[in-house]
Amino acid sequence: MASFLFGGLFWIFCRYKYYISRKYFFSLLLALIVLQLYFQSRTAILASLTTTAYVLYPYIVSKLKKKIYTRWTFVLLFLSVVFLTVLVKTDSSIGRWFIWKQAFKLWKENWLAGVGIGKFNPEINHLQAAYFSNTSLYTKEAMLANDCYFAFNELLHFSIEFGFVGLLCSVFITYFVLKACFANINSHKGWAGAILIPVFVGCLFSYPLHNIFISIGSIFLIGYLVSDYSIFKIRWFRRFIIFFTVLLCTGLSISIYNHFMDKKNFSCIKQFVKDGHRTKAFQLAYEVSDKFKKDPQFTIFYLDLLYDTRRLDLAVNWFNKFHKYHCNQIAHSLIAKCHDELEDYGNAEMHYLMSLYLTPHLLQSRLDLMNFYRRYNNTERAKYWATEALNYPAKVHNNRVELIREKAKIYLLSLEKEEF
Repeated sequence: MASFLFGGLFWIFCRYKYYISRKYFFSLLLALIVLQLYFQSRTAILASLTTTAYVLYPYIVSKLKKKIYTRWTFVLLFLSVVFLTVLVKTDSSIGRWFIWKQAFKLWKENWLAGVGIGKFNPEINHLQAAYFSNTSLYTKEAMLANDCYFAFNELLHFSIEFGFVGLLCSVFITYFVLKACFANINSHKGWAGAILIPVFVGCLFSYPLHNIFISIGSIFLIGYLVSDYSIFKIRWFRRFIIFFTVLLCTGLSISIYNHFMDKKNFSCIKQFVKDGHRTKAFQLAYEVSDKFKKDPQFTIFYLDLLYDTRRLDLAVNWFNKFHKYHCNQIAHSLIAKCHDELEDYGNAEMHYLMSLYLTPHLLQSRLDLMNFYRRYNNTERAKYWATEALNYPAKVHNNRVELIREKAKIYLLSLEKEEF
């Protein structure tokens, strides 16, 4: 968000620098830059640099050849990407590169028809789990892997969900928006382009369009830019663009209203649980469960509620209903416990292992497997996972890690005593 504000404010200053107090204006710009550096947001920093190049383009080109400025801009941006990738939050860069590799593999398998709307999360997580089930869990990738919800590239994300049609639409819209931005670079509409450029950069390295407010704002800005713009010799009439933009934003506004109403109902259910009224919370959650089956927070909350109240069969049915839309480590861990208590050995083992392979660095998953095999008298496997829980390098050292290691150590010592 700071990079969007930076772009708009920087354009305003360059355009109206003689009418604005430089002292206060530069203070605000400096605050936005410090905010980006403090959070070490590489995408925001790169977006701000790109926006700066965009805003300064008309002024520098008037004194310097266009080709020279463009060439040096691309060189500097490329060096910035290398610098931010190698020297800033290196582990995050490795993790993001791993996500891109898995996402590209998923795209190759589903490039024509796609995996379906909203189904990126379960598909990429299952692919990731399959990868770690056949490789060492002591690699840097395994230490950094976690539940994946986005491809960190909007074009790739939409291509995976919508297939070849999604790829074509994404490329066309990107070209169309960029062309509109540069067509208005010297006009009074340039401020809209200065805000959309950071969105474009964010789409390359993050997931800004999954934020509904950024999406609505981008639609308004695009409509504003192209209200009197021609492309492919087709005149985009102002009234048509305004009507289309208002219609689309009205639909999104209704969606936002419904979203907040759903969140309000969800808050009521959580309050019932907090107050100890679990039966009432279950009744209300059961009534709205079909409506919330695509909501990641509600699905896990309701699954946990069903497990805590020992409605195990309902928990299994609920998991099967929402799993095609949402998948993460907690969901598989909870459903594994449900199958475990239902004495369904095969499904329990499968979900315990899935929980581990989704986030290989978690020691708790190893402890769960140790306890699971111990209950079923599989001493060899229980000993293996106890040793793993004891020796696997912890990502973060805290009291919980020490407690898990202590439990594993006690179990291994008990095995040694039995041998003697």
